[in-house]
Amino acid sequence: MKPTSFNFLSFFIISLFSIFPFISCSDDKDDDGLKIKYFILSSEILELDIEASEGVIDVKTNLPGITVNVEDSWCKAVLNGTELKVKVEEFNGDADERNTNVTLKAGNETKTLKVTQSALSDQKIKIASATAEYSHSANGIEFSFDNDLDTYFMSHWTQTIFPFDVIYNFDDIKKIDFFIYQPRPGGEKKNGLLGKLEVWYATKENPGFTKYKDYDFETAPDVRKIEFIPALTNPTQIKFVLYKGYGTGTYAAIGEMEFYRAGKKK
Repeated sequence: MKPTSFNFLSFFIISLFSIFPFISCSDDKDDDGLKIKYFILSSEILELDIEASEGVIDVKTNLPGITVNVEDSWCKAVLNGTELKVKVEEFNGDADERNTNVTLKAGNETKTLKVTQSALSDQKIKIASATAEYSHSANGIEFSFDNDLDTYFMSHWTQTIFPFDVIYNFDDIKKIDFFIYQPRPGGEKKNGLLGKLEVWYATKENPGFTKYKDYDFETAPDVRKIEFIPALTNPTQIKFVLYKGYGTGTYAAIGEMEFYRAGKKK
């Protein structure tokens, strides 16, 4: 009985060791026993905002010696372990977006990541300066674009004559899609809230003012968003001809006048 038990145990151990190598290597080899190569990017497209920004793509591979090449100098890419970090400079071009390719190579294997930079969110346009025909000494036109909703522009209480012009000037702006009128703060203090008005614009190509539309803000304390369709290209000035303000009708007020380039709609 003992020799029989010994022989059976020996057979079992030999069989186990003969099977084990196939089990341990099964994840790395195909049916022919060859090593399975993999080279995977978590995405083949990376979208970044118009401002200087950064994105990360996961790289899964068992290939050694990966090199990274970027087509354009405004984009940088570095592979750190399994993370491909991509950085782009601020985009100030004429087009709505720009593109480049990041190429990863390992031996004969190649993967390409397309990088797109565009305005993913609405971009507030910087106002270079502004003028108003009538202005109160304590509430100049500069308070209508100081990024402070607690301040506001107001024309003179007694010397304002309607209609009068308020003009905003821009330097090297490619496009304006819409503007937002923020009424003066103060809740119950409605004096000066805008009523009827005209919107005009000038561009590099057409420096004389062109009328866009008539509006009536109804002297209400409501935020107004007005879209330019089509968008204004290379605008230099936007003029508001004001016809009325709430109250005695002798002055007008503006909390903030904001201009924007629309973000990319997904």
